[in-house]
Amino acid sequence: METKKKRSVVGLIVNVLLWIVIVIAAVFTIFTLATSGDGTSTIGGYIPMTVLSDSMKPEFAEGDLILVKQAEPDYEYKLDDIVSFYTIIEGKTVINTHRIVEIVDSNGLKQYVTKGDANPTIDEKMIIDGDIIGVYSGKVPVLGPLFKILKSKIGFLVIIILPLLAFFIYQAYNLILVMGEMKKEAVAEANEKSREQIEAELREKIEAETRAKLEAEQAAKTDADSQDQ
Repeated sequence: METKKKRSVVGLIVNVLLWIVIVIAAVFTIFTLATSGDGTSTIGGYIPMTVLSDSMKPEFAEGDLILVKQAEPDYEYKLDDIVSFYTIIEGKTVINTHRIVEIVDSNGLKQYVTKGDANPTIDEKMIIDGDIIGVYSGKVPVLGPLFKILKSKIGFLVIIILPLLAFFIYQAYNLILVMGEMKKEAVAEANEKSREQIEAELREKIEAETRAKLEAEQAAKTDADSQDQ
């Protein structure tokens, strides 16, 4: 009884840990898919992005997971907005997330001067509304470093693969134990039936012998009464 209780507690703990691992794996998968490619896949109107540099420290740093809210078409960008936008760096189109430090109105066309908080100079190219993907909404403190670890082979192995493997081994062990207990119960039940059958046969034999003895005694008494008459 005590062993079963301990096994039940261990099973509960393992199941809780498994669900934690599954949730982490699911969230990691969703955000990984959402941040793949050009990094503009949305989840509920928010775009998850992994920061690749420290240009915006201390607001956020390399490895942090940030959420960028897609701006409405009529949204008016203003000074100090932190925006994610397409730009060209070293001949490649990339996504950058910097702060708007100046707005230039040229014949009704607004252009934005951006700068990383940690950078000493402004960005080389100005951007327009069409370049902007959305406005920085916040960061996920825990998931950023965790995703950074999970994206490494060793981190994914230690945090996801090994716990799942341990869980399946534990479940296989439990299955073997359950099958062993079921076998024991089946053998015990068979033995119980055999014992009951033997006892029943023995009772029937005793009852038959008792009836035969009584009948013999009754017959002998009847013969004796007949002779006396």
